[in-house]
Formats: sequence, C-alpha cells, structure tokens
Amino acid sequence: MPYHSCEIRWFTAEPGPLSTTFEKLPGAGRREPARTDWYLNGKTLQTNVKVREGRHEIKIMTAPSEQHPKGRIEHWAKWSHEASPGLEQLLPGKDGNEWLAIEKERRIKTFTRLPSGELQLQEGEETQEGCDAEYSRIYLPSQGREYHTFCFEAFSATGQQRAHLYQALEQFSEQLCFLPEISSFGYPQFMLSLAINGPGSAP
Repeated sequence: MPYHSCEIRWFTAEPGPLSTTFEKLPGAGRREPARTDWYLNGKTLQTNVKVREGRHEIKIMTAPSEQHPKGRIEHWAKWSHEASPGLEQLLPGKDGNEWLAIEKERRIKTFTRLPSGELQLQEGEETQEGCDAEYSRIYLPSQGREYHTFCFEAFSATGQQRAHLYQALEQFSEQLCFLPEISSFGYPQFMLSLAINGPGSAP
C-alpha cells in the first residue's frame, strides 16, 4: 500500500529563517543519523525517485499543487521497497547518469492530531494521524554547496492528511512568519532548478 502525504516545503541557501522556524515550534525534536540519498533527476515535477539506505522509493504527485499564502502545498503517494540488485551501478561514477547525491542531516518533530482538531507534540509512541516538522541541512557533493530545507509533512491512515497540514499551517502561523513564499517547492523542482540554471542557482 502506498504512503499518502500532504506537504509544504521551503529551501534557502542560508540556515537562518528555516532553523529559526523549527526551533520556535514546541519541543526539542529528534536528530536522525546523517545519510546520503540518491535522487533521480528526471526533470519532471510530478515524480520523485530516490535510493535511500538500500531502499528504492517512488513518489507520485496525486493532485494538482495548491498555492497557500505561505507556499506551495503538494499531494504525494509513496511506494518503498528493497532496491534491486545492481541498481547501485547506476549511481556514482557512471558517465551520463542523472543521479544526484544529497547528504542530509535531519531533525524532526512529530505532532499528533487530537480529537479537538489541534496538533500536540508526540513523544515516544508513533501516531497514524498528524504531521511531521522537518528541518534539514543538505549538502550536494557534486556542487560543493550547502542548502537548508524545512517542511511540514502531514500523514493520515484515514485520508485526512490535507486537513492535518492546514491545521499545522494555522496553528503554527506565528512561527512561520519567517518563511519566504518564493522559496517554497518540493525536491523535484529544487533539482530541476539546478539542472536548468546550473550549480549555485537554487533556491
């Protein structure tokens, strides 16, 4: 079964606005181990293919994006499975390949949706209804450049991820005042802007 999400993401070349936004949200959050994801730069905004820690992930946009005053909201479905043997042969060191390595250091805060509709910081047990806030420092070895990204990724076992995301944007609107609309897009457009405009051009 696919994993459905509703997301809004921002990119900047400097950490300031995005790290400040993350810190102002409730809780300390958790820090994930650093990792390198390999993205297929397919030059399309409707799909997102990557290899992550030995797994092959495919994300497909399931509905047109929505323009919110704070940025672009995107709807995704994700399938994940063990990477096929030999897939790594398509990754680094191959002439003409279109895979892009992105090194990530991620911090995450998880919020669960209460019966009242409000979001509450979730610590310990997992929740099936809620929203993750994620701040990441990312580094592109091919460019020698660092970027920063922050997102809300809402999830739901009952199809309410859009409602959860809008609740996050409303409930945490004060903390989001630093986020510039111009830098709001997902990873596919981030990589596309690099391909079109060259290294150092995005966001």
